[in-house]
Amino acid sequence: MDEGDTMSLRRAENDTDPVVDALLTFLARDMADNPLHITVIPAGLAARMAAFTAGIAVDLDDDIDGTVIL
Repeated sequence: MDEGDTMSLRRAENDTDPVVDALLTFLARDMADNPLHITVIPAGLAARMAAFTAGIAVDLDDDIDGTVIL
């Protein structure tokens, strides 16, 4: 945290997260066991998502300003 109360979080490329790893393992197993569960996003939902996020610019490399609650 710097003097301006800005916190920067960066994860090292070689770090692993056991929760994320477990979720990805679960998803991979479920996709293999139940391939019929994999479907496209319905067009209406995709349109609502696009409308909701229209005009929002995102830079994934930007720092997060303000308080962060994980």
